[in-house]
Amino acid sequence: MKQHTERFTPAALTLSVVTAALADGIPQSVPVRRALWLGAVSMVCLCILSALASAALRDKTPSFAVRLALTAGLFMELVHTLVQAQGLCAAEFSSMALLGFLPLLLWAGWQMPARAWGAPAQVLWWFVAVGSAVCLLGLARQMHWAGLFAQAAPQSTAFTVPVYAEYFAVPLLCGREERRGVCLPILTALVQTAATLGMALVFGRTYPARELLRAWSAGTFSRLDAALLLVWLTCAIFRIGVLCTAVRMLGQEYAIQKRKEVRQ
Repeated sequence: MKQHTERFTPAALTLSVVTAALADGIPQSVPVRRALWLGAVSMVCLCILSALASAALRDKTPSFAVRLALTAGLFMELVHTLVQAQGLCAAEFSSMALLGFLPLLLWAGWQMPARAWGAPAQVLWWFVAVGSAVCLLGLARQMHWAGLFAQAAPQSTAFTVPVYAEYFAVPLLCGREERRGVCLPILTALVQTAATLGMALVFGRTYPARELLRAWSAGTFSRLDAALLLVWLTCAIFRIGVLCTAVRMLGQEYAIQKRKEVRQ
């Protein structure tokens, strides 16, 4: 068997995490300066934890408990992304299509080698880059510096820190020599910071993330939120497949490891 030697490319794993960050962890009704400081502190802490986990996994073979915890974390991320994607389909497109081809998607994720996700990741990165540029162009004229100094609603002080299982599973998913996984918390912090600043500059406070897309306007089209949401939905489907492959990989590698121990 050759599948257990396959590994994800950094581009595939990074796109998966960025897709999750685009839907999670945007502070609601939190002052901008406070959100930025808390985001920076949480980013540093997560980078340190990720580096420690990567160092520990590089030095020795992970135990059953560690592998089970990482597998459970990846599975929970899969379920969470599926719920988010289906909720978006139902709310924005009045469609249940995702549930219709979900069995095929899960089967493909279970069968595909990890390395095969690298090619679609490169294509989707271009869609994300173009979508981000289009979004920025449509919001630029609506941004005002005074919004950065607006006070948030005093009744809410919640601040969420996005934590994903991929932070700690990079050596197992991308190879033990891969060190770029430590940068994953930095990428999610950048996404969170961009969303927070965008909300403040356009609205003067934070609203649900979709409101920022609904405010898009370039003078020719009044709204482009459906197209931008469709880009995220495509990336979410990609993330579901990647997580399904990751869960299969960890379970398969553990089974192979136990067979070797029994033979010895």
